[in-house]
Amino acid sequence: MNAAVSFSKRIIAQQSLLTVATFASLAAFVPAVLRPDDSILGEVLLRIIGIGIIAATITAGAVHLRLNRHRYTIRSLALGSKAVEPDEINALARLPTRLLIIKWIIEGIAITIAANARPSQLGGEVARELVLLGIMATLATSVPALVTAQTTVGRLIEIAPREAVAANLAELAARGEPRRVSRRNLTFAVVIPVALVGVSGALASYAHLRALTDASRRETATIIGRGVVATGDTRDHVSQRAAIEAARKLGYRVALTDDELREQITRDEKDEWLLALPLERGSVTIAFPSKLGLYGSAPLAAVAVGVALLAFLVARVVARLVSSDLSRAAERLRTLGTQEILEGKPDPRIEARFEVVGELARSAMALTERFRVFAAAQERALEAKETARRMRGLFFASVSHDLKSPLNAILGFADSIDRSEMTAAQNESLDLIANRGRELVALIETILDAARVEAGQLKLSRKVVPLATWLTHAARLGRELAQEAGDLKVEVGEGLPPTDIDPVHLPRALAVVIAHALRAPTADGSGARVTVRASLPARERRIRIEIDHGSTLVTSAELAALFARQSSSRGRGLTLGLSLARSVFELHQGSIEVHGEPDGPPLVLAYVPVIASLPPPPAPKKAP
Repeated sequence: MNAAVSFSKRIIAQQSLLTVATFASLAAFVPAVLRPDDSILGEVLLRIIGIGIIAATITAGAVHLRLNRHRYTIRSLALGSKAVEPDEINALARLPTRLLIIKWIIEGIAITIAANARPSQLGGEVARELVLLGIMATLATSVPALVTAQTTVGRLIEIAPREAVAANLAELAARGEPRRVSRRNLTFAVVIPVALVGVSGALASYAHLRALTDASRRETATIIGRGVVATGDTRDHVSQRAAIEAARKLGYRVALTDDELREQITRDEKDEWLLALPLERGSVTIAFPSKLGLYGSAPLAAVAVGVALLAFLVARVVARLVSSDLSRAAERLRTLGTQEILEGKPDPRIEARFEVVGELARSAMALTERFRVFAAAQERALEAKETARRMRGLFFASVSHDLKSPLNAILGFADSIDRSEMTAAQNESLDLIANRGRELVALIETILDAARVEAGQLKLSRKVVPLATWLTHAARLGRELAQEAGDLKVEVGEGLPPTDIDPVHLPRALAVVIAHALRAPTADGSGARVTVRASLPARERRIRIEIDHGSTLVTSAELAALFARQSSSRGRGLTLGLSLARSVFELHQGSIEVHGEPDGPPLVLAYVPVIASLPPPPAPKKAP
């Protein structure tokens, strides 16, 4: 299946599941790291999971909106279209980073909401720890989120047109983007796990310290309430006030009340613990702080920040070294010369600080042996092609005289014979000899000219010749090559300028096109009716020659293939001549085009430039 067909669904599913994984991991770490009271643990976990599901749904919608910007590119790749630009490939390559930013924003907001929607018994300090732990969970799932998105996008880019991908890579390399991306990714991959371990360890230590401190403070508050205030003489207000003042200095605010309260501990609006104890007469409430204070959190925070900062610095140094090794290895492979490969002497020594980079470079250099085999085979093929071309030229040059001399003698003998005393059958045989001889001479000349064109040795002897002159000559040659088959009509517009052409090669090239049209079979077998029209379109510097095939069985697609030498001709001996005719027109800075429906009758348009010094024809006047 094409990777582009299921691309959007795959990306949305991956990002949504990773958001669920973030909140699932957060829920798993909360009991061990934050150590909330067992009475509220279940409620906290349910709220985290519920908010996580909502966040995953929002993530799916946000990713869908982001992918909607690339819908035309994805659709083109799904259909196998080549109409994909390099900037569109670049936008796809940046998509994983954009999706990661979306993940951070949505999960950060959701974690903040989860902390603020906490149960009343969960203090503000624990809520802040929950936010910090949630951020660590988000960062922990960021690495797999980025890797999976890059893998999925990479599979999509693999089916993109190579030209667009190569152009995008060249542009990125010119800007030094690969080096920056490799450094950033390596830093990201090192810092996130280290920061996760450091911060999670600090949070766990802080949670244990907070739990021990809370237990100690509760025990102290209970002792103050039962062992000091409650045992004193309630009528001795002086001793009670002294005890209450001493407790206040220790951070415990004691208040006596006549209300009958049951023993319980709650949090007040100041996020402090409030312990209520019943006395013999009335009750006592003791308020004490629930926070550790700066002395308890500062060292742990300093350790967490220090570990993360140290990991960042080490990652930056390692990333620079790895990037430098990769750049040197890539540059060595780029500068590896073809001659060096052919000689089998590529230098395998690529200095690298890291063994993994060195192994990668050595593996790449090992491929040069295969490159050497391919390059040597290609060089031998080029040498064989050049040898064959040279031998073909020598062969044509050697046999042309031997073939044309006896043929010319035969044609001369056939033309010099007195036919006045010959029978009709003898005249017919003599005509056949002359026609076949001229056809063979034309074929030999075509083969020789084709060899010269292929070797780039066909020299044109240009002269200024009136269009009607050489066009009439080409029509006559075409009739001769077609052996008077079909019906030919020539129409030359008035006032056409002369042309600067080779009076031998260009008429012969046009004659081959005309002869092929005359020989084309028709449905009724009556012979082709070919019309040749010459005109000079308004504001054009080229004369247009139309060869209208009429109603023939040759289609436009077949004729275009003949001009491109991709098929065999129905007219014998003219297949090579058609491709040669196109080459001759192109040597005159002209062209030959085939128009018409693929399965319909063809219309051949031949263009020849006019003399440059002549002014362009005026545009036709519009009717009033």
